[in-house]
Amino acid sequence: MVTRALAVQLELPFEGAARATLADGSETTFPYYSVAVLSDGRTRYVEVDAADTKPLVGMRLLDGHSLYVEVEDGGRVVIEPRATG
Repeated sequence: MVTRALAVQLELPFEGAARATLADGSETTFPYYSVAVLSDGRTRYVEVDAADTKPLVGMRLLDGHSLYVEVEDGGRVVIEPRATG
């Protein structure tokens, strides 16, 4: 997720608009963009939603990784590639 202002500043390619139902039951529409990210030494192309809120990491980007979270103020967040075997 990126803010709308950052999407414009980075000139991200617009892909479309999607609808979502929020936690309070209301519906909203938001634009999404195509972006290239460097992950584990390789380039991956993903779609990012634009919203004026704190950025989030999507589950597709976390696929194949382990996630460790210390659930406390200032806690660590560790994302590591899973070993294949």
